[in-house]
Amino acid sequence: MAGLLPPSVSIMRKGDFRMPHQTASIEGICGGGVSCRPGEISLAHNGVLFLDEAAEFRTSVLQMLRVPLETGTVTLSRAGRSTVYPANFQLLMAANPCPCGNYGVEGKICLCSARSVEMYWRKFSGPLLDRVDLRVCVSAVEKEKERNNGGEENKDFSTGTLRKKIAVAVKKQRERGVKNSRLSPQQISEFCVSGPLMAPPAYEMVVVRVKNASDAEAVAKEMLENSDPGKWICVSAEAVRIGVCGDTIMMVMSSAEEAGALISAFGEVCGGLTLTLEK
Repeated sequence: MAGLLPPSVSIMRKGDFRMPHQTASIEGICGGGVSCRPGEISLAHNGVLFLDEAAEFRTSVLQMLRVPLETGTVTLSRAGRSTVYPANFQLLMAANPCPCGNYGVEGKICLCSARSVEMYWRKFSGPLLDRVDLRVCVSAVEKEKERNNGGEENKDFSTGTLRKKIAVAVKKQRERGVKNSRLSPQQISEFCVSGPLMAPPAYEMVVVRVKNASDAEAVAKEMLENSDPGKWICVSAEAVRIGVCGDTIMMVMSSAEEAGALISAFGEVCGGLTLTLEK
């Protein structure tokens, strides 16, 4: 129906690898048009859908992926007809840490404002990230190290070694009869072993001055309620601490030790805190 198979091929025997461009529309990704043609997620059925520079895709396109990831199908409804296509694909996404790509990179300066970084990652909503089972932070490889290595492969991460490890993982899934993405909670507890991720602690500090000091307590409680220490990718803040001094409010999201120290220092500078909150 999609018209993509060559004349000599009557059936696809393996899943396809699809990598749409960042400018792709909802119709291009999920399907549509007058004839309800299948989109990229259906063409990637039993295969891989790779979104490179995922944060550059339209927010509506990313949010549309939520239901197909959950159900494995996509329903296209047009006037007088409704078509259901399979969409059981594995989603891979890659994104920079910020619009300029230098946030958190040692030896480089990030030129993005805190607001632009927040808007950049806001495209990845909580419900979408809930459907992402594995998140990996990849550090940039220094060109100097590449030159010093002389092109030699790391034996632990050579192409041949990785191919063997992937083959072992595929064999286990076939013997189990279900892919990793379709494991039930009971099967996850049985087959998967989790451990802590090595990542730098997240950090954010906000200072707000309210018009009336009498409103400071209410504003501080609302800030605490709406704070999200897990809003970052790959990392999360251990604690949220808020200190109120007159008409000034300071909120810190970081490690418990660092957040507590900053709020204490804020209290010393302003002459004593009238209210402290934490979660």
